Amino acid sequence: MDDFRTLDDNTITRPVRGEIDLTTLDWDELDDAVVSAIKQKVGKAITRVIRETFEREPPQVYLAHQYSDVREDDPVLLHVSVPLGAREDEPPLFACSLETLVNDVIKLFVSHSKGVIVEPEGKLIVRQIATRLHELATKLQNACAKD
Repeated sequence: MDDFRTLDDNTITRPVRGEIDLTTLDWDELDDAVVSAIKQKVGKAITRVIRETFEREPPQVYLAHQYSDVREDDPVLLHVSVPLGAREDEPPLFACSLETLVNDVIKLFVSHSKGVIVEPEGKLIVRQIATRLHELATKLQNACAKD
């Protein structure tokens, strides 16, 4: 877990892939060299600001009920907070359903003709996810059993 960054006792984040780089965005493919150069400089400046912001305060992922004042019915709904909002004390917040993620993984590997996962690689991946989720569920249950 060395590549995880601990921000406080409850939030751990880590970059998963790539760096943010807005210089490669499609800027409507204008031919004007001056406009293109300006947009390249603006893209570099914005990229620098976002990278520096994420270094100081990376996006955070947590279960919705932990820190959010937004109440949700799903106890495993994930909230993703990104420090790029107009107000520092109220960053943009996105919700991500763990159930939807699981459903998407199943849909990715399920055989449409058979209605189940038949490919060995798909079975392996889904079983690994199921095993890990079961381990985490057991950890939660064990924490409750201690009282």
